[in-house]
Amino acid sequence: MHANRWLRAAVLLSMFAMVLVACGQEAVEADHEPPVMLEPVDDDSEVTRIRLTARAAERLAVETSPVEAFGSGLMAVPYGAIFYGNDGETWLYANPEPLVFVREHIVVDRIEGEQAVLSEGPEVGTLVATVAVAELFGAETGVGGSGH
Repeated sequence: MHANRWLRAAVLLSMFAMVLVACGQEAVEADHEPPVMLEPVDDDSEVTRIRLTARAAERLAVETSPVEAFGSGLMAVPYGAIFYGNDGETWLYANPEPLVFVREHIVVDRIEGEQAVLSEGPEVGTLVATVAVAELFGAETGVGGSGH
């Protein structure tokens, strides 16, 4: 009788282990979704739409801020939203929908403290990435990692 208890315990333990292994395999398979997906914006553009998984956005600690009105026809964004291209052109990443980022050309009028004042850029109220901008650029271009 005592041996039966040990046998039942061993069977239950092995069944529990199999369930844990199966659950672990499902979790690993779910993690195989690519953290970044690139989608063309249109046929004529070099710019791509970056779509992050929620986990990727969390790991990158992406933060956003809205474009603000700044005087007559100007806009302002946190200076951290701005990045410069190889030829000195200025860009930022607009966030048109959750977890989606699109590189957008801007014209910086001037820098005032921690703000960049823009004469051309996204509409007032548009969310723009202010943290993890370099990582978004790397994801889009493949610079500094696997990218695609």
